[in-house]
Amino acid sequence: MDFPHGIGNVWYGWFWLVHYTGAVTADKLVTEGSLLLDGSTGEHQTDAVSFVREIQRIQKQTWADEMSFHAIHAFIWHYVARTIPDLDKYPTQLATEFCGEYVVDDFRSKPARKSIGSECYHGFGHAVFYSLALRQLGVQSHEIDVRTQLRPGGGFQLSDEIFCEAYKLCAGAPNATITTLPRKRCIGGVRHSTKLFAILEEDEDPTEYVAKLEERCDVAEQILKGLEW
Repeated sequence: MDFPHGIGNVWYGWFWLVHYTGAVTADKLVTEGSLLLDGSTGEHQTDAVSFVREIQRIQKQTWADEMSFHAIHAFIWHYVARTIPDLDKYPTQLATEFCGEYVVDDFRSKPARKSIGSECYHGFGHAVFYSLALRQLGVQSHEIDVRTQLRPGGGFQLSDEIFCEAYKLCAGAPNATITTLPRKRCIGGVRHSTKLFAILEEDEDPTEYVAKLEERCDVAEQILKGLEW
């Protein structure tokens, strides 16, 4: 079954399953403390930064497609939810550890036509949305596991207050003169999540849907000012 991706694309449902593999991987790493990378050598990864670096190494290969980017988004959002369950500010240190070296050179994965740095920071926007969504749903920190994922087109929507809180968290992302990438991609991830999970009217434009939510957030205009899209 097709569902709208929220930015003009139409994806087949199995694409979303790739996101779930990222969430499952993050859950396994947090729960068990390591990931087996190679059964023949016994090579393990025991920390999230090393695993993200491994995925980014793959993304640099000439044969890499979009799948790794989908997986890394969900890895980030679930890892943040599991390790920072009471997220009250943008996780700058973790985002820098995961994505930082790609801020300046903005290395692009040629086959997927994706920017490794942009997509990494985009994942943190999804993470802000997901963490606040779980809070709105009343999910306690000890209850967060891989089964607490949201379904695309399932109708979930952040309340106006929490949607605005998500933008405030993103406003805490770095926004240095050298690049607006972290803050811009955080906002983009929140917008994207909002579009993905909403149930839209038949002729409703996803971007206009988000714009209406932004109009009800008194700080959105100020936060968005100066960010080039």
